[in-house]
Amino acid sequence: MELQIGRSYSRSEISKILGGSIRASLPVSGGAVVCGCFKKAPEWNPHAPDEVTLGVKPRVHAAARTLAEQGGPIPIFLFQENSAWKYKGDYLCTDYSTDEKLCEQKMKENPVRGQIGGVLSFEKV
Repeated sequence: MELQIGRSYSRSEISKILGGSIRASLPVSGGAVVCGCFKKAPEWNPHAPDEVTLGVKPRVHAAARTLAEQGGPIPIFLFQENSAWKYKGDYLCTDYSTDEKLCEQKMKENPVRGQIGGVLSFEKV
């Protein structure tokens, strides 16, 4: 099944099409990150899909490192409402940073987000 830009999919549909978890923001299947599922809400990722902030959980950073190293674009979905994740297109991860100064800056820009342990940058392909 080919994904359609602008169409909304449930996490179950995304998992059936691409593989990976129905809960992870960076689902992994076969050792590769298969897509990104992010909340663009101001308290989470106001600059998504171009920039996504990460919390501090080790499994999130393991997936982020995998994504940064694997190369190639992934489909990006943004949360709309329960069971509705809008497909925005394919994006290439251009940077993954855990730089403390950058994370502190992002926490100051968005204090509601809570602790930020990393930042992913993307560009549309």
